[in-house]
Amino acid sequence: MITAVHPQLFFREWGSGYPVVVLHGLFGASDNWATVSKLLAVRYRVIAVDLRNHGLSFHDPIHRYPEIAADVARLLDDLGIISASVIGHSMGGKVAMQFAADFPHMIDRLVVVDIFPLAYEPHHDDVFAGLKAVPLDQVRRRTEAESAMEPYILDHTLRLFLLKSLGFRLEDGSAYWKFNLEGLISEYLYIVAAPHIVAPVLTPSLFLMGELSEYRVEEGDRLRRALFLNSEVEVIPNAGHWLHGQYPERVAELVFSHVGE
Repeated sequence: MITAVHPQLFFREWGSGYPVVVLHGLFGASDNWATVSKLLAVRYRVIAVDLRNHGLSFHDPIHRYPEIAADVARLLDDLGIISASVIGHSMGGKVAMQFAADFPHMIDRLVVVDIFPLAYEPHHDDVFAGLKAVPLDQVRRRTEAESAMEPYILDHTLRLFLLKSLGFRLEDGSAYWKFNLEGLISEYLYIVAAPHIVAPVLTPSLFLMGELSEYRVEEGDRLRRALFLNSEVEVIPNAGHWLHGQYPERVAELVFSHVGE
């Protein structure tokens, strides 16, 4: 694996050959996709990106899909990549859709994981409350942070996912969130909004949805059909929102089938 700090975006890279770009979801980072990325790296050059306000990438007060898609385009330009296939999960799926709409000459195939081009209802109040409840200047262990989060975030798996983004400073041991918590809170209504797509997208597109996911709604699928004219849906049985974590081999298999050699 190669890691690199772009002037703006941090990314992890596996494999060689045809480029495939991977974009994570809200509160995530590139390493969330490490398992699938390594599977895909058997055939492709996989570039998993930390999007702005996440992971080791830059923080900015603006967190909206046209600007984030432009970040990805600049990264590909700087890497000398003329065109690639793009995979995005959840928030990263909306970024990927925006990228396909704004930079059609730079994308060959699109894979959107468990999200539709839909404005979803706000639904992260408990997560934001749990994150803000962590006394960053006092905790020295992740277990202490988890205890502070638990009254607000009941799902243990979700707490562990969020704690992947908790860092500790070498100089004094104090804790910090790698994502820009205050920035994400202030821009949250733009995050749950639909990507800004003004004309139908012709890029061959595969939407992977979890059978049990709350993001799989009929109105979203209607918008998918209207906006992504060359698209299809594959529903993964018994999967929720975190398809790449639950069924990484199946996700990789479907990417191979869609992207090809």
